[in-house]
Amino acid sequence: MKGGSVILETDAKLRRDVLMLWVREATVIAEINGGTRKVSIYDDVLNKKLRGRLKLDSQTGSLTIRDFTTEHAGLYTLKMMRGQSVSFKSFTVNLCDTMESVSVMKGDSFTLRSGLTAIQEDDVIQCLYGDKGNPIARINGWARESPTYYNEDRFTGRLDMTSETASLTITDSETTDSGVYELHIFTPEKKIARSFSVTVSDPTTDASLLI
Repeated sequence: MKGGSVILETDAKLRRDVLMLWVREATVIAEINGGTRKVSIYDDVLNKKLRGRLKLDSQTGSLTIRDFTTEHAGLYTLKMMRGQSVSFKSFTVNLCDTMESVSVMKGDSFTLRSGLTAIQEDDVIQCLYGDKGNPIARINGWARESPTYYNEDRFTGRLDMTSETASLTITDSETTDSGVYELHIFTPEKKIARSFSVTVSDPTTDASLLI
């Protein structure tokens, strides 16, 4: 969604003998040295379009782009160098300006639908919550593993991401669950973001629902 955060995942822990470079339009925008864990951000390049927007995870090398707009959409490439070996991973990021509205009553469940009919082996799906884009759930198709859940203090025992489609259901909703959620779907060809604006109402306190 425009104005939100996009996370480009490396899906690995950073090895000490690896140098990772993030490239946009044939220009290095960020790098991290696995041996020293030194992070370098070059956000003044490309006419400063990415200035103040980039963050690198020092453990995995994953790249976060904050306050994402249409001028940031397109191809990003991760170049990983280990000795004489060089490998690449590419991400095509598309901006989704539309947002689906979800309204429920406190205590009801709601589902954020991925739109997928089935998770493929190379797919990675992650759900983010709030203005800061905090991850709350993630599943890797290639690992054939159960979903991983985060932010347990807020959503303890209430998250259920299906292993078939990666749609996420939140049960026993609270008014504090209201806000913006994003499903980031990574495939070998592209990255898709689906956005949801969730409103959880409490009929005992919402005057508009009282007769």
